[in-house]
Amino acid sequence: MLVASHPPADHVPPALPSFDERWAQAISDVKTDLVECLKEVTNDPVILSYCEGLGLYLKVPYLLSHRLAHGPLRTRIDHSLARHIVGMKLLDDAADLDTDLDSTDLVCCGLHLLHSASGEMSDISKRPDLCANLEAEMRVLTKGVMQTKHDRSQDFRKWRFHSCSYGGGFLRIYGRLANFLVSDDRGADLSGRFSFAFGTIITIADDIVDYTKKGERAGNLGYLLETGSVQPAQIIRLLEAMRFVCKASLTGTPDEQQMKAITDQYVDDVIQRIIPDHLDGVTSSGSD
Repeated sequence: MLVASHPPADHVPPALPSFDERWAQAISDVKTDLVECLKEVTNDPVILSYCEGLGLYLKVPYLLSHRLAHGPLRTRIDHSLARHIVGMKLLDDAADLDTDLDSTDLVCCGLHLLHSASGEMSDISKRPDLCANLEAEMRVLTKGVMQTKHDRSQDFRKWRFHSCSYGGGFLRIYGRLANFLVSDDRGADLSGRFSFAFGTIITIADDIVDYTKKGERAGNLGYLLETGSVQPAQIIRLLEAMRFVCKASLTGTPDEQQMKAITDQYVDDVIQRIIPDHLDGVTSSGSD
């Protein structure tokens, strides 16, 4: 007796969870994977809790892999991206002394995550040019970060130049990698454009918020706003340009509308809340 190779006419395939549900699950999975990886070198609850609470660093991998189909392979790629991103964050914390955590612990955990991520990426991809590609990207990033530390920005043009490495360029690496790992070089270019623009938006927000909270630091965008070296209109023009790039690069992607809405949410928050709050703080302190 022959068995039909296709489902019955009334068969309804299970619905794919909503974007928000998939994103929330991806964040939860990333946290679990990150902690399991870190426990290979430490059981310190303080550093584990710190990494679990890194917020956007854990949210962003799923956004950067937006061109990939939902499934186990994308999950593995998200985990490897998160390990590498958080590894870089821990090294940056150690260099900047941004936390009360022990610098040796930060460096060791950061290096462990980086090596673990690189190994996972190599296992996923099998591309012979993977290591060379990643090394080239990291070389540019490292050089840019060092230049930023030793040549503080004095105006918006210099800030934009520096932020291309530690800001937009940082996320661009991972947006490209997500597609590079599945040998989609065209997708890597398009994802790289989105990731660079989205990274620039995030960097603008972080620079201003960090300065407001900690008084960080000469060359920081918040500092340049406070001193009048940069005008709000300049930042808003850049934000709108990055909004356009993000949305243009998302056309035709599986979650196009949701990703565009997230872009709008982040840009609008900087324009409507973060910049005005910072300027109000500057005005208040100036009148004291």
